[in-house]
Order: sequence, then structure tokens, then C-alpha cells
Amino acid sequence: MLLRQASLHESRGDYEAAIAGYDRAIEVEPRNWQLYLLRGSARFKDGRIEASIEDLDQVVALEPSQDP
Repeated sequence: MLLRQASLHESRGDYEAAIAGYDRAIEVEPRNWQLYLLRGSARFKDGRIEASIEDLDQVVALEPSQDP
């Protein structure tokens, strides 16, 4: 439910709401690397480049196979 809502906000260009939704989803599943990837993407689209990089670093920390 949280992920669906966040994705809907992101698809509508409401990145602030999307990021907040991904934040809540991460609180529930802090080891889910895919949530950090999604939030990182939304942060990037919102111009929050440094925060996006932090999320992508967390993706690699949780799932090393995602290292480019």
C-alpha cells in the first residue's frame, strides 16, 4: 500500500509526497534495497542529488550485486 501510493505520487510528478511515502516504506522494511533505489530515483528527479547518491550507496551496501 505504501509503495503503491508513493509510486503514484512519483508518476504524477509529486516527488515530495513520493519521497515521504518511500520514507515510510523504508521505516517498515529498512533492509529492502529496492525501496532505497526508488527513493533515490525520486530524490534525483526532485533535484536532491546528494540525497539520491546516499540512497544509491545504501542500495550497494544492502545488495552488493547492484554495484555498477
